Amino acid sequence: MQRRPSWVLTAGMTLLLIYSVLPLFWLVINSTKTQGALFSSFGLWFSGPFALFDNIQQVFTYGDGVFARWLANTLLYVVVGAGGSTFLATLAGYGLAKFDFPGKRGAFAVVIAAIAVPGSALAVPTFLLFSQLGLTNTPWSVLIPSLVTPFGLFLMWSYARESIPDELVEAARVDGAGEFRTFFTISLRLLAPGVVSVLLLEIVGTWNNYFLPLIMLSDPQWYPLTVGLNQWSEQANTAGGEAVFNLVITGSLITIVPIIVAFLLLQRFWQSGLAAGSVKQ
Repeated sequence: MQRRPSWVLTAGMTLLLIYSVLPLFWLVINSTKTQGALFSSFGLWFSGPFALFDNIQQVFTYGDGVFARWLANTLLYVVVGAGGSTFLATLAGYGLAKFDFPGKRGAFAVVIAAIAVPGSALAVPTFLLFSQLGLTNTPWSVLIPSLVTPFGLFLMWSYARESIPDELVEAARVDGAGEFRTFFTISLRLLAPGVVSVLLLEIVGTWNNYFLPLIMLSDPQWYPLTVGLNQWSEQANTAGGEAVFNLVITGSLITIVPIIVAFLLLQRFWQSGLAAGSVKQ
């Protein structure tokens, strides 16, 4: 018997879709406007001359082209921070799932406890620690904290426990494969969907990271896009500061493009059940 569609559910999902897409629609529309048209026209429709390409050109030339430096900094933080944290979380999660060692339960309890601690609560202690080490206002003050992801470790532990049969690992050991060879040639392939999921979470988290770079960095040359665009937005409130809200909006639109590309490129790796049938019962 075919179920009748729920109009309440459909209406609720439609409202959620509109709520999610409306800010992006507003961003695209207003990126095509000049500074003057932003405040003299309706925000959800086009008005005045189409200035998108002029705005993009100004974004990359304003302030001696500092936006390109911010973009390169953000890519550095994402590649090293998100990539490194995903790799470490995969190793640690696999180790917790497939090895027995003294203190395993305690280590896992620490990971669970760390998930409950918000990152903002650790920002100031981390700043004081890095200040003592002389690492503030350097890329290391952003990169090193980004390498630690308790939630990503927990996800990889959960996925490794379910997706990699113990019999498969034991068979590789019996055939003479070392632990690293077993991990990189067998286990890592089965962990691919979980690795991609954690990687995307870390990419988004690092790309949108704002508070930590804000307190760690004082040199604009090391700013990520989040802090740099906020500086452009706030300069209108300073004495003699220039209002460049059209560049802030256009820069924000450019900022989300790499995230969309990353999702489109990595979505094909979201597959499940890769271990199904790998072990004959």
